[in-house]
Amino acid sequence: MIDGREDLNEELPEAIIERLRQELEVRCNGIEEKLDCKLLVLMMAEQWASIERRTVDDMMRFLLEHESEYRGFERLCAMLHSPGGDADAAYQIARLLNRLAEKNNAELYFLIPRMAKSAATLLACSGDEILMTRIAELGPIDPQIMTPTGRWVSARTVRDSINELLEIVEQRRRLSSDRLSALFREVASNGDRTV
Repeated sequence: MIDGREDLNEELPEAIIERLRQELEVRCNGIEEKLDCKLLVLMMAEQWASIERRTVDDMMRFLLEHESEYRGFERLCAMLHSPGGDADAAYQIARLLNRLAEKNNAELYFLIPRMAKSAATLLACSGDEILMTRIAELGPIDPQIMTPTGRWVSARTVRDSINELLEIVEQRRRLSSDRLSALFREVASNGDRTV
């Protein structure tokens, strides 16, 4: 049995993988039947998996390969589990899913079993409705920027730091200006005395 205690990086025997695929298919079919929808699963389950530009390419390729399966439905349900990722990629996926729903004159629902954080929250908000389990979470939207050293930092932190630096520069500029004005006044007043 696979649980949180096993090392998921170990190779799983093909028989177990096949059994998991079959179980997943049965459960997905059950969801489609219960919600009367066509289900699309977007599960980024690995610890560091996230929505990236390649996810957009994968989604586009999948939809093109399975085009005939995604016709004639009234509701598209996208099951989403993700810690977030690239907001631009999430936007592109949202456009793909919305176009698919519009093509079929269907509604777009997002199903959140556990979490849709940051860029995944943006993606979920692109639908007509969000359905969540009792323990599901949407997360704060905190765009990240990669530094020249390759580290991701909050865009808000960068913005706040830049604003703080600009404030310091402005204070120094005013201070210098005030000092120069005082110096000129002193020179001018001393000049009056010598004449």
